[in-house]
Amino acid sequence: MEQDKPLALRLACEIGMPADGLNAIEALPDEAHLSGRKFKRCDYAYTTFDMNFCAAFASEIAAQKRQNRLDEISAPWPKAHRDAFAALEKAEKNYVEAHGGEVYQGGTIRVLRTNGVGERQKDKQSHQTAFKTRSAPG
Repeated sequence: MEQDKPLALRLACEIGMPADGLNAIEALPDEAHLSGRKFKRCDYAYTTFDMNFCAAFASEIAAQKRQNRLDEISAPWPKAHRDAFAALEKAEKNYVEAHGGEVYQGGTIRVLRTNGVGERQKDKQSHQTAFKTRSAPG
């Protein structure tokens, strides 16, 4: 989609974007390719709703990247290994769902911090899986 500053400003005003977000749109060059900069809505998320939306969006993107990487890593695995790993992931998900509400999560900041820790742990697991796959005997 081509850059359309008037449309971006209109939409930003409709959602009540703060002035610094509007100024960032205005500061973009008329020709997007001149600076290589892109406007990122979530850089200007100041409300609880916006922060939660942006955190969920970032989490969704990160989860997709991890899944793509895991699919790439596990493609050459024997079916039995893929099935065992899927069972392990299912057990982890069940555990997290069963115990995830044990700590009070009221308030945006607590939820965002908890989600951030979860994302880092998932990334760490993904990196460990990749490392172990590369060093495992064939």
